[in-house]
Amino acid sequence: MSKINNSGVFQLPNGFWAFRFRITINGRIIDTRKTKDEFGNLLKTKQSATKARETAIRTAHLNSNKKEKPRMTVKEIYKEYCQSGRTGKAYATIKKQDSLWKNHLESKFGKRYIDDICVSEITDYLSHLYYDEGRAFKYVESFLKMFYLIFGQAYSRNYLDIEIYNTLCVNKSTKISMPKMKIDEDTDIVVFNQSELSYFIIPSVLTAFSFTDTSCTALCSEFFSECFRHN
Repeated sequence: MSKINNSGVFQLPNGFWAFRFRITINGRIIDTRKTKDEFGNLLKTKQSATKARETAIRTAHLNSNKKEKPRMTVKEIYKEYCQSGRTGKAYATIKKQDSLWKNHLESKFGKRYIDDICVSEITDYLSHLYYDEGRAFKYVESFLKMFYLIFGQAYSRNYLDIEIYNTLCVNKSTKISMPKMKIDEDTDIVVFNQSELSYFIIPSVLTAFSFTDTSCTALCSEFFSECFRHN
């Protein structure tokens, strides 16, 4: 049972609103004061502050009633996703995900606890790939999607609480995002190295090049043959 000891919404000097509450749940006191809702938006009206306060109280109750789960590593989360989270995914998508995981993410983040990773770490890593290693913008973007996938899997299994998940993936002002694109970035032509191309080597790879001109089809086929024949 919970007991509300103190509550209310109030207006700030800057014109925005805030809320606070102090409740006791199962003998534990929760004292909270916030100026934003669960999505990181400023509270512009008394009504929005009241609604945000009610949501925060409900969340506090839900979190207190959750059964404690063991802390999970990123590797454990990804393994769980592979087993039960990507049913129906295209073969090429699965190959691409596994390539990014095995060639990059596993060694860097695999042993880390999912709830220990912060926004700045991911931002710095993406910036390193893009600016220091010179990876193509679109290729680095695939890493961002992988992080969203992993954090989403963790949240859906209650390995991340809602506040951490919102900070990482929802709130506009805090969520992980791509580095600023370089002025000379060419988004139409993407260059991959041999390891990055590994997931493309599938029987249906040439179906993307179905031209009415048979000579053009043959030329593209030969081009791909040459690409995959050499290291």
